[in-house]
Amino acid sequence: MPFRFSYRPYAAPFRARVRTAHGLWTEREGVLVRVEDPEGRFGFGEAAPLPWFGTETNEALVSACSQLADRWMETVDSVPADFGCLRGALREGLAHLARNTQASTGSEELVTAAETGRDYWPVAALLPSGRSALAVVEDLAESGFRTFKWKVGVGDVLDELGILDDLIARLPTGSKLRLDANGGWDRKKSERWLDRCAERPIEFVEQPISPDVRSAEDLLRGLAEDFPTPIGLDESIATDAQVHRWLGSGW
Repeated sequence: MPFRFSYRPYAAPFRARVRTAHGLWTEREGVLVRVEDPEGRFGFGEAAPLPWFGTETNEALVSACSQLADRWMETVDSVPADFGCLRGALREGLAHLARNTQASTGSEELVTAAETGRDYWPVAALLPSGRSALAVVEDLAESGFRTFKWKVGVGDVLDELGILDDLIARLPTGSKLRLDANGGWDRKKSERWLDRCAERPIEFVEQPISPDVRSAEDLLRGLAEDFPTPIGLDESIATDAQVHRWLGSGW
């Protein structure tokens, strides 16, 4: 099915600055995309590239969008493979379009959040790095979160490990904590953290080692095999080719 493409760039400052292993982050740039079928039905997607992940830059993304704007396209594959974020946004838009089409024909039952009987927000609350997390986690729990994501690999390892137990102590019963290192650890730091996480309510540790480190894939696989806490990939799967390679290797 052919679809028409249009787009709108945006730059949105964060309400609170985010500090990660990559540095201080103050705003998010990206592009909202719209795909439309010949019947006038539409869907939306979003491309928000992070160049340090190895994706296209926002400037390159906007340039590519300007060349595609208002054209009829047959497939997502017509977009160059090195524009992974744009391809992802188009797939998202087409999936949204398909859901809209199903809903308009009555072939999909729409269910409201209240009807699912869910007691808590089904998404993770992002905590600030360092000790600042302790000041906000209880308020976030009170507002309905039970999964929390904490940016680590930012400060001294001993300091962050000391904060970990204080943070866990403030979580409601049954909560889960995700740790996101953004590739900021080496092997020894990763092993130290994963050893500490083993008997604590850590849902997973995200990208402990940077994909740019020598033998990063072997190190990540070794950590996954040696410790019980699951490891999530993030920077390691910034492109379609990387996703397929990891899935093909059994990750």
